Amino acid sequence: MKTQKQWQESGLNFEKFIAPGDEIDSDLFWYFLEVLPPRKQMSYGFLVGEPARHDPKTGEGMFDSFYESPDGKRFYYGGHKTAKQFIDPNDPKWTL
Repeated sequence: MKTQKQWQESGLNFEKFIAPGDEIDSDLFWYFLEVLPPRKQMSYGFLVGEPARHDPKTGEGMFDSFYESPDGKRFYYGGHKTAKQFIDPNDPKWTL
């Protein structure tokens, strides 16, 4: 599990510290939820309010995505997603 403390102590930027699918602690989840108003928020997670990058083909903003387990006890980093790609992880079309 990746923690906010590990990230701070690593001296790395967030993209070098984490990979899609990594489990994270609640402190890291809440840090990104509270740093900016979310671009999109659903019961299963959220997209950070500003794009981390843009899709080179479409120009659409790609946002850091974060997911919460249904019981609220586990948290995950989902990678960069557009608002359209940010869907329920129980959806058959969902991918990291």
